[in-house]
Amino acid sequence: MDLCPDEPAGRDLRRWTSAIVAIALLAAAMWVVLSNRSAMDSTFNHALRASPALIVLAFVLPACNYGLVTLSFWTLNNVYARVELKEMGALIASAWLLNYIPLRPGMIARLAYHKKRHGITIRQSMWVYAISTACTGLSIMLSLAIALALEKQSAPIIITLALFTPALVAIMLGWFAKVNDQPGAARLLCVFALRHGDMLVWVARYAVVFAIIGVPLSTMEAVAIAIVSQIALLIPIAGNGLGLREWAIAITAGFLPAFAQDTATATGLAGDLVNRGFEVVMALALGIPALIWLSRRLAHRADNPPHGPAQDSR
Repeated sequence: MDLCPDEPAGRDLRRWTSAIVAIALLAAAMWVVLSNRSAMDSTFNHALRASPALIVLAFVLPACNYGLVTLSFWTLNNVYARVELKEMGALIASAWLLNYIPLRPGMIARLAYHKKRHGITIRQSMWVYAISTACTGLSIMLSLAIALALEKQSAPIIITLALFTPALVAIMLGWFAKVNDQPGAARLLCVFALRHGDMLVWVARYAVVFAIIGVPLSTMEAVAIAIVSQIALLIPIAGNGLGLREWAIAITAGFLPAFAQDTATATGLAGDLVNRGFEVVMALALGIPALIWLSRRLAHRADNPPHGPAQDSR
């Protein structure tokens, strides 16, 4: 079955161009790191001595991102049709993996799958994506505001609690909306809480990967890098921010005191390449079984649920 809807040739050309740019950026990042002996040796030596707990976290945290993203899309898509949570999880995992391929087929295939199996239109799916992106954007802005407000605050516990506040407030307001029979508001607040949780996991990921390579970040520095990373992921050049994210982190590193200025670019690139490595391993571990499960599900037309009542995509 063809999961990819027909698209104009011009759009296809733009996607190929974007893919080439992403590969070039990634190759340039690897070349800079490998050619900088000081940064390379430091990264390698610290990684060999890294705490096993940090290594475990570096694998687990991308899986946490996956879980939170899955829940947020499941919550939004169930406005239009009954989608099983395990099915949503498989779609997100397979899209995550496939988006490393040029032309980002993961998202296209997921939208086409929803349309064919659940009756969710492309317009409705794009509305789901827009709401999710808006929640991520709001999370970025709130995190930035908190970071700027607490710039002089040295107590990590205060900064951490402040960063959790938007999600906690959203959960409380969502509960009040639910008990007052306002399911739409409750759903949006739930999705925002999940997306903000996703943002906080990214903060933890950067704190962990840079600790692995011997560059301990302050909470504020981890927040700054995570914010830049999330902005890079929103720019539609290539799937999963490939190439662009690494260079965005490298540029940011040059402004942070945790990095030695003479090797800031190379160290920033090394840190996000390490992050990318852990991420790819988890994308493979989750995405391959998901693709197999979805392929079998489609081939055998197993347990085809009835479409839920389509609602207006307002």
